[in-house]
Amino acid sequence: VVSCKFGHLESYGYLDTNKHVLYCITPRFEHPSSQTLFLKLDPAKDWIDTRFDFHFYEPIRVESVAPVIITHGDHLVRVKGEGFSKSMRLMCYFGDACEAAIVEAIVSSNTTTECRFPWESITEFGPEIPLSLAYNGVDFAASNSPLTFTNQGNIITLR
Repeated sequence: VVSCKFGHLESYGYLDTNKHVLYCITPRFEHPSSQTLFLKLDPAKDWIDTRFDFHFYEPIRVESVAPVIITHGDHLVRVKGEGFSKSMRLMCYFGDACEAAIVEAIVSSNTTTECRFPWESITEFGPEIPLSLAYNGVDFAASNSPLTFTNQGNIITLR
């Protein structure tokens, strides 16, 4: 039996002997924080300090993005939602999570962030580009609708 402790909260752990991997079930924290991970591999022994900090984040939610149509030019995509933090490194994923172009978000507030559109990777995308945000590269908050890329020119003047 393996025990895990995140800060002062104990949780269940188990060892997969086939893969030589130790798993810990994370407890729920009400506020974003960093907690040191401790392990107990034998109930009769003391806790082992792993010196590894585990970061708990407030859940992210994406409500809207603008613009939803991207043309050539320098675009910042504005994302409205919840759970954005200036103290944590929030990343924007353009494309499918496994093959996404990743850029660091520019967090303005806990409800607004911006992502610079990754033009250098545009050839890898189709016309519809999913946008997701994540702190850890695992727990994603996705936009309800993809961005649309058009290769057509910008209208400068209409007469």
